[in-house]
Amino acid sequence: MKTPKPFEIKLIASSKDYLPLREDFKVVGTFNPGVTSIKTKNGLETILYVRVAETPSEKRDNEVLLPFFRIGNQEGLPLEIDYDVMDRKDLKVSKKEVIPKQGTSRLRHLSLPR
Repeated sequence: MKTPKPFEIKLIASSKDYLPLREDFKVVGTFNPGVTSIKTKNGLETILYVRVAETPSEKRDNEVLLPFFRIGNQEGLPLEIDYDVMDRKDLKVSKKEVIPKQGTSRLRHLSLPR
């Protein structure tokens, strides 16, 4: 009987392949990749579509930085990323999620397609 051969692991994209959109943020993950090929005037081209997760790189002892998109109410405004600073004593904190004692739970990162 032949021994099964393990799958070869190949990464399509990793967090090292992307720069954060702000200098004070860091890329913490890539996920949900999609790949397709299209015909263009230059021949067949491959397009990679990946969600990239980012979070503020600064760590504070008694505070948590929660990123969000600032969305203006006008067409054509540039994408802005900012963060709220919340006191740890007012929160229940897990690896991915932050739950305020009052309010809506929030993720510790944001993600967007690239």
